[in-house]
Amino acid sequence: MRTSYKTYSLCAVYDVLSHENTYSDLVYDGSPALSHFIPDMKRNAWFILKSDKDTAGLIMLEPLNNVLWTAHIVIYEAYRGAGSEEWGKQVADYMRQYCNAKKFIAMTPYETAKNYAERTGFKLLTVLEKSIKKNGELMDQYILEMK
Repeated sequence: MRTSYKTYSLCAVYDVLSHENTYSDLVYDGSPALSHFIPDMKRNAWFILKSDKDTAGLIMLEPLNNVLWTAHIVIYEAYRGAGSEEWGKQVADYMRQYCNAKKFIAMTPYETAKNYAERTGFKLLTVLEKSIKKNGELMDQYILEMK
């Protein structure tokens, strides 16, 4: 069973980010090391993803204004694939119901992440060419929205 729950626990967020190489896989050139990263637990909405009793990842949403949020997601490799889009849908429903979210934006240079976002209901808006750097390489980013 796939479930998600909102967390205010800094420890829970660090537990997910410190799992294997999760944090370093997520961040781009110029990001702080995990030991210097301070999650904003008051402004952002953090959700822990569960598969049965196992932690499977997290979703963080950052408000851009009073109705628009940007989504960041990490799902551990063992839990990706068929059915994993359920977490994204659960979190979007929660945000609409309790946080007045009307629209979500996602940005990613990875086609697999773009495909995941589309399975959760995002639509591709555009591609920003050479707009983010990872491991010294400039990469294009897919920009997606969900209403």
